Amino acid sequence: MQSDVKIQGLVILFIFSILAFAIILSNLTYALKNFTHLHEKTLEEITKHSSSEQNPGISVGDGPTAIDVNYVTNTIYVTNQVDDTVSVINGSTNSMIGNIAVGRFPVAIGVDYDTNTIYVANRDDGTVSVIDGSTNSNIGNITVGRSPVAIGVSEDTNTIYVVN
Repeated sequence: MQSDVKIQGLVILFIFSILAFAIILSNLTYALKNFTHLHEKTLEEITKHSSSEQNPGISVGDGPTAIDVNYVTNTIYVTNQVDDTVSVINGSTNSMIGNIAVGRFPVAIGVDYDTNTIYVANRDDGTVSVIDGSTNSNIGNITVGRSPVAIGVSEDTNTIYVVN
């Protein structure tokens, strides 16, 4: 009796494992299929529409990699790894405000909504660029170590977290 329960448990665990693997594989296939589209030189405007019409693109810098939005100011920030800039877009008008020079090979971005400060992880020079969102200017770089590739912002503690 006890071995039957163990076998049933193992069968259920096996079925759930197969379902989880199928879901992960499906999402990975979708991501890989659409990966090329993400690396075009144009940032496609993404909005919720009931129609299937394509929205016009917004031209950004070379090699867009990461995106974040300051929902308080409705400003969109895109890191451009090839030309070492961050593109700034007005979300209300879907128009380009300009590009901000940052460190080498920016790959990640985080926004502190309370302070309107943007943090950019620059992989090739081991820095985080700090951007003042009210002036859209780089106010300095912080050395954080070798190859930062991800960044997070905690508004509760006013702390940035960097993955090297």
